[in-house]
Amino acid sequence: MRAQASIEDRRLLNPAFLGAIVLKATQGFTKEAGASMPHLYSYLVPPLVLHPETRDRLPTAITTKLIPWAERNGDVLAGFPRRLADLSPATREALFVLATSSLVGLETAGNITPSTGSLKPLQSYEKQAGSIEVVECLRKSYFIGRWLSISGTMATVLSILGVAL
Repeated sequence: MRAQASIEDRRLLNPAFLGAIVLKATQGFTKEAGASMPHLYSYLVPPLVLHPETRDRLPTAITTKLIPWAERNGDVLAGFPRRLADLSPATREALFVLATSSLVGLETAGNITPSTGSLKPLQSYEKQAGSIEVVECLRKSYFIGRWLSISGTMATVLSILGVAL
């Protein structure tokens, strides 16, 4: 995070909020796939939901395929790799908070799964959020988790989003 980060940046990039975003995506992914979410997908969620223009253009149904959506929204996805790189340190910190708080489990295969006790603190967080934008970010995070679970292999998803490893 920049040394002179705005108050809004500090709010959006705090580990609790980013952790809630990642946790919601993990819950959506595991519900849809019946399996744990690849750890790398955690890094895709914040740049998709925190960027207002991208968030507004996300589809409303998981039946919308990722490739046609990406083709129609290339203008907002052009900046996605940069946003991902910029948000990676904050996402890493959020994952650390989630793991050390036992809100997610880390598997040896590099996947994460929501813990059975992670629902109650998240529900409390959602009720206290108050901001329509915060609630929308959390709702879209859950959607993204579900959407990524049916969007093909990790290599395919990363390629479509312009992410090189």
